[in-house]
Amino acid sequence: MVKEVKATNPLCYNAKHTDSLIKMLEQNEQLPEIRWDIPAVDAVTKVNETSIQQNPAPFAGSSEKLNQLVGVKIPSEDFSLPGLMTFSGVQLVAIQMVLDFDKKASTPLLKPDVTRCGVSVMDCPATGNLIQVLYVMLPMQPPTEESINQWRKDQALM
Repeated sequence: MVKEVKATNPLCYNAKHTDSLIKMLEQNEQLPEIRWDIPAVDAVTKVNETSIQQNPAPFAGSSEKLNQLVGVKIPSEDFSLPGLMTFSGVQLVAIQMVLDFDKKASTPLLKPDVTRCGVSVMDCPATGNLIQVLYVMLPMQPPTEESINQWRKDQALM
């Protein structure tokens, strides 16, 4: 998919480090598992709601919003992409990897401590739409009896 978005997506045409990214991906057996995180979803949604009302829309602030919502500093990294109108989740991940690698030769998607994320996509008058992604760096903990019971309670409420 990385090769495809490099060849077909205008945002990625001029990326210079895609070959390094592809080599790194080929050396990894599997990308780390990243799960939805409700506070991260809340943070990106709130930032997006504010951002789409401004022109030009600011493209950051989700990390700070997450810290504000949960009341403690949590390591995280945000990614914003305006104007990407047609995409799948896989394409979004590939585009982000290409753009990240071109800017800083790394991407949060390949960091082993990134275990959670939040995503928000909203219509934006200034850009067509605005995508905000927040990657949360929390080590995965094995489930405990208490966390399993809480999960069961949460599922029963749905």
